[in-house]
Amino acid sequence: MSPYRPFLHYLLALILAAWALSAPAADSPKRLALVVGNAAYPGSPLANAVNDARAIAVSLKELGFHVTALANLSQREFNHAITRFGEQLTPNTVALFYYAGHGMQVRGKNYLIPVDAQIHTEAGVKSEAVDVDTLLEHFQSAGSPLNIVILDACRNNPFERRFRSTAGAGLAQMDAPKGTLVAYATAPGKTALDGEGANGVYTAELLRAVRQPGLKVEDVFKQVRIRVAALTADQQMPWEASSLTGDFYFTHPASTAITGTSPAAGVETPAVAPLAERGVLTKLRGIVSPEKEAFLSDPQVQARLRQLGMDIEFEVVSSREITARIDPKIHDFAFVASATQATRLKTIGGARATVHSPFHSVLAIASWQPVAEVLVANGMASRQRSGAYFLDLKRLLEAMRNSVRWKGLKNNTALHLNHRIQVHSADARVSSSAALYLALLGYVSNNFREIGSEAEIGAVLPGLLKLFAEQGVQEGSSVGVFNDYLQMGMGAYPLVALEEAQFVGHFAQGAPPGEKLLLYPFPTLFTKHSWVAFNGQSEKLGKLLRDDGELQRLAAHHGFRTAQGDVATQWQERGITAPAQILDVANPPAWEILERMLTLMEQRLGCAPSDKRCKKRAE
Repeated sequence: MSPYRPFLHYLLALILAAWALSAPAADSPKRLALVVGNAAYPGSPLANAVNDARAIAVSLKELGFHVTALANLSQREFNHAITRFGEQLTPNTVALFYYAGHGMQVRGKNYLIPVDAQIHTEAGVKSEAVDVDTLLEHFQSAGSPLNIVILDACRNNPFERRFRSTAGAGLAQMDAPKGTLVAYATAPGKTALDGEGANGVYTAELLRAVRQPGLKVEDVFKQVRIRVAALTADQQMPWEASSLTGDFYFTHPASTAITGTSPAAGVETPAVAPLAERGVLTKLRGIVSPEKEAFLSDPQVQARLRQLGMDIEFEVVSSREITARIDPKIHDFAFVASATQATRLKTIGGARATVHSPFHSVLAIASWQPVAEVLVANGMASRQRSGAYFLDLKRLLEAMRNSVRWKGLKNNTALHLNHRIQVHSADARVSSSAALYLALLGYVSNNFREIGSEAEIGAVLPGLLKLFAEQGVQEGSSVGVFNDYLQMGMGAYPLVALEEAQFVGHFAQGAPPGEKLLLYPFPTLFTKHSWVAFNGQSEKLGKLLRDDGELQRLAAHHGFRTAQGDVATQWQERGITAPAQILDVANPPAWEILERMLTLMEQRLGCAPSDKRCKKRAE
């Protein structure tokens, strides 16, 4: 007998044992989930519904569910998604449906509100909304043995204000069919809180509870009810109706690893238990500028950081406030949207401070297909073979200075607007993207030269301030002006200056943009998103953000350009057209020059209403 044979038998036994422990049982039911978040309601948007749905989708994937995650659905899309979901159910599936958004009851029946609903009377609800009973009918037809319906749809609903008493607040009590649990964010007839953090109150607690090993599904929702009631001083009391006949665990007792689905490739991979549970996390505290909040708050990003041994706590501060607020004795890092600002922060941090730039973005103009075609017809834009639109900023600037009106443009059959051509932006006195737009206009106005002196500032700034002043009251953040663009439409916001990442990040994670698109100014400006580390552990995290493939993939998913892979091709799959390379890039002014321009803007236009620095000076 070969001396290696006993060892090979032993090794084979180990492999078979490991396979037996990790492989699901032949009769183990498949976990399927449909997750929907509706937030982009014209005139009544919700802050957290899409965030809640994304977070739930990530958690369910890590808990072994095959998840279909959708956002901002029309009625047609919503009904189609439910039908497709129902077609996948069998007597050997566990089915879960989660919804965050507006919902309502009429005559004791519950309806979920699509984002395109035009509801003016009670009678219109049935034809404009989605009946929850339709979902339950799919469960019964498929014979799926265990079904969970989670309705975080009891938020304050503006549609209900139009109706008589037959339409009550919140949702109505439903009888759960056999094998079904229906969970509500609050008691029947009551409304729930949308929340002030990254997630609503109810969903934030649900995300915690499903992770607790050994809790039966009924106990999960009991834990959620206790926590939500305590956090809201009993103003919100979650509630369930159940006719379950078996036991179900989101996380099995003594579970140390579960099977999840990789959102990138759809391949089954082992989900690593968070290092926080093993007590070996490095906790870091810092300040970040607003455009990176969605990326750092993404549950997938947070989970990946925990796998890498990192846990971060951050405060979101407007770009111009960061330099005044940062304290290397308290903060481990700053994450800013400017390489020049990063250099200044490095000086504040001293010899130990280091800078890493894990990804970047470019200044772009959010617009609409009809607007883009009108600009092309008037020589202010061009469409490339890739489908991307480029904007001649010099010609556009001339039109704005000459007060040209939209309806006065030739070959304009789609945009009969009486107001002047204008690019809307956030307030440059506090917003980094708007300050970038100001710097770019300054470059073009300075005969395509970087502004480098007080004399050059004096020559170009008065004309630029006139353009900014004509916008009227401006949002303190590009988040606000982007939401206005999404909700108020082409007539109110034909052109909006923002970072490419904001537009791409929004549509890469939800419904395709349709007629909404980006115009790329030539020239334009890059913004390097720079991680300033004030100690060794923070420097380690800066390198991970730059080098870790999964974090880079997630950054691209949020619209940032990275050094790993062709992000434009990835975005194309979501219906977003962007050039693979940006070639006509101007040099941004030095930090001191841009700061001087913004200071002069404050002196001539007054402080921005949202600028905390000005409030402190006034006090």
